[in-house]
Amino acid sequence: MSAFQEILNQFILSKDQVQKIVDGMVEEFVEGLSTTDPKDITQQPSFIIRLPTGQEAGTNLRTAAVHLLGDGKVGITMEKHEITQELKTGTGEAMFDWIADCTASLLETIAVDMGNADPHMGVTFSFALQ
Repeated sequence: MSAFQEILNQFILSKDQVQKIVDGMVEEFVEGLSTTDPKDITQQPSFIIRLPTGQEAGTNLRTAAVHLLGDGKVGITMEKHEITQELKTGTGEAMFDWIADCTASLLETIAVDMGNADPHMGVTFSFALQ
C-alpha cells in the first residue's frame, strides 16, 4: 500500500462512524435549541420555508480585520461589497468564489500592516431569524 493510500484510508468512515457523528450533532443541536444558559452555546431557531429567490434583504458583504491591540483595545479595518443581483440568483459556487475574492482583497489591504504575520481567521454568516 502506498503512503498516499495509507493517509487516505485514515479519512474513510464507515456507515456506523458517520451515523455516530450525525447522532452527536443532532444531540448538540437539540441541546443548543433548548438552553438559555449563557455558559452554553445556544442556537436561535431559523425557519427556511422556501428556496432563495434573490429578493432577500441582504445587500452587502462586509469583510473585517480585527487587530487585537492589548489592554482591551482593538483596531478594525472593514470593507463593504455590494452583492449583485447576478450573485444573489447565481450558483453557490459563484457566490463563495466572490466571497473568497473579497476576503483576499481585505487581506491585501491589511498585508502592509501585518508583515509576515499568520492571521487567524473566522467566518460568520448572519441571517434573519423567524
